[in-house]
Amino acid sequence: MECNEFKRVAGAEPQRLSPIAQQHMAQCVACERYARHMLSLDGLLKRALQLPVPAVGNPLQRPTSSRWLAMAASLLLTVLIAGGSWLAWPRSTLAAELIEHVSAEQDIVAAAKPLSPKELDSVLRRAGVRLKSTPQHPVWYAMSCPFRGNDVPHLIVETAQGRVTVLLLARERVRSVQSFEEQGYRGTILPSGPGSIAIIATNEAAVAEAAQHVAAAVEWIE
Repeated sequence: MECNEFKRVAGAEPQRLSPIAQQHMAQCVACERYARHMLSLDGLLKRALQLPVPAVGNPLQRPTSSRWLAMAASLLLTVLIAGGSWLAWPRSTLAAELIEHVSAEQDIVAAAKPLSPKELDSVLRRAGVRLKSTPQHPVWYAMSCPFRGNDVPHLIVETAQGRVTVLLLARERVRSVQSFEEQGYRGTILPSGPGSIAIIATNEAAVAEAAQHVAAAVEWIE
């Protein structure tokens, strides 16, 4: 199960997750946080539904405090329902999904060690990619990860400004360079070969430095 599918399920029935959804949640920090948020929203909705909504009376009559509370509860319910619908169908932009993917794997890559050129080449070639020359910056992590139904190389590269995450997206084509900033991350998506290259970090300078070297070094062989 992928993150988007989990969020559709959790957004609809957060209290009745299937065993597959529960297994995904146990392995994905971002989705576990999302599920807790949806459970909290579900509780707010139930409490709002329990408040009585007053009948419409004389429009010139000044509402009592209890009527004001009931009217406020009705408004809150409307807002929550609208908000719940939006949360159940999270943004499907490429940038948002990249950030979710990177956030979910931070713990995995924290203890990574530098890879040898042979190890790196093995991961890249399985995805139809190779480097034109020896990387100028050490690569600390390289793994093929599922993303939007495809396996993509996920790299952690050390730059002079700090570490960056690089994802080589063979089937995600963009027409021009796209920059984004969200949840404390900075990133850029560069057109490359049949798809694109995503570079993400918490440091804007590190992203800029990596963008200058990574795109020029990558060669698509499929």
